[in-house]
Amino acid sequence: MKVPKTVFILKVLAALVALTSASANCDPAFGNDFVSVSTESDDCALEVIGKIESVATVALNAATSGVFGQLSTASAAVQQGVKCGQKFFTVVDDIVAYAEGLKTNFPNGTEEQIISLLNNSDIVVKDLPTAVCVCLGLNVPTDYLNLASDVVSVVNKVLIQVVEQGSSLLSVDTFMTFVSAIGAGSSVESLAEDDTATLENLISKGKTCGTELQSIVTKVSQAVTDIKTADATSTPSAIRLAMSNTAIFLIEIPTVTNNCIQNITGNAYTVRDQIRKAIGVITDNLIDSSADDKGNALSTGDYILKVADMGLDVIAMFDPTGIAAMLEEFIQPICGPTAFIGEIDDGSLADALALVADGEAFADSYGTWTHTGDGTVLVTFESADTEDVTVEIHSAGETIASIDVASGETVTWNSTVSELQDKTMYLDRWRPGLLGLPGSGGGSLVLWVPQSSAGGHIELVVKINVS
Repeated sequence: MKVPKTVFILKVLAALVALTSASANCDPAFGNDFVSVSTESDDCALEVIGKIESVATVALNAATSGVFGQLSTASAAVQQGVKCGQKFFTVVDDIVAYAEGLKTNFPNGTEEQIISLLNNSDIVVKDLPTAVCVCLGLNVPTDYLNLASDVVSVVNKVLIQVVEQGSSLLSVDTFMTFVSAIGAGSSVESLAEDDTATLENLISKGKTCGTELQSIVTKVSQAVTDIKTADATSTPSAIRLAMSNTAIFLIEIPTVTNNCIQNITGNAYTVRDQIRKAIGVITDNLIDSSADDKGNALSTGDYILKVADMGLDVIAMFDPTGIAAMLEEFIQPICGPTAFIGEIDDGSLADALALVADGEAFADSYGTWTHTGDGTVLVTFESADTEDVTVEIHSAGETIASIDVASGETVTWNSTVSELQDKTMYLDRWRPGLLGLPGSGGGSLVLWVPQSSAGGHIELVVKINVS
């Protein structure tokens, strides 16, 4: 039985609640997990609890409005037709682009040779059969090397048409005719006029942020499937470790989420980070789903069916900025970016690296990030405090330095981007309090240190205030 889309959204939000509620003890960071959240305030758990009700409301509103809401309440036939058309279009678009690249690299290649090369690509081996199965109403393939004859027939017809017609297939009218002609379009043909218009509108947008994110989700589930096929006893922890250094996580997710916000101004960094957090939770769910509730590894077939039941294919039809807006009420501003941060353009630390001061101790701190630089992290502490203090610097939860800053003095501290990259940097302050005993209350400062293929450079001015 398929999980309703509204339930899925609430499950994602529940996962986020669990992740953030884990910070009730206010640990500086959660290491290098897919979602790293940093906070100091002892009230952080209460803030999360206070937001749960509004988040549920936002989720329900999102699930009952726009195209997403229309599809989630539509009949199974309508959902299949729209999903078929969009998923099929996205895959054909990828194959056309790949085929054109092959023709450029092999200008003298015959059609048969180009088709042979296409047949060796992941797009044709996995993505295309999956799209065809959606269109034909079949279960997602569990064995891509032994496909049903109906699926193989459609796959072969697609490749022939792609090589012969190329990008001309991608116009809306031509594509709709093409889907029917190759025998994959019965679910599309059965759509009512209004539903057909919805599909055509989605197709006319070409590749969207939603379809790109859907592709990432598909690749993650396929990667988990491949690992389980090689070793059926693989635990979620082992799978997570195996995937942590793959191109999907190090390159593709940062690239796709960067592309998602190219046309968004003003709050671009915020939207991007919110999208990454959402994808972080979803991918974590995909990995955790490789085992049952008792921790026993699922078979490859059971895992594929479990993922199919999640209804994740709807992401392609959901404007990710809508996902971001939905999560905005939930994800606390003091939560830093995720491990999917990738390469970041120049900007202020507040915009580019999510620099946030919680409380008064470090209020008005500021700085800059440059992608091209000498690889230095330069921190300048400027004290306006009436007491001598000690500032502790943490990286991914580990204390890496303790800096004594006398009242009214300026002190500097240096490190490197390469040492701190892909981790949260978190500062708290120890200051004499009641009876002269030192305490760490008053506030904290947090930012994300990204990687940079061009060295990078961070300059951070830490304001130490009376608090």
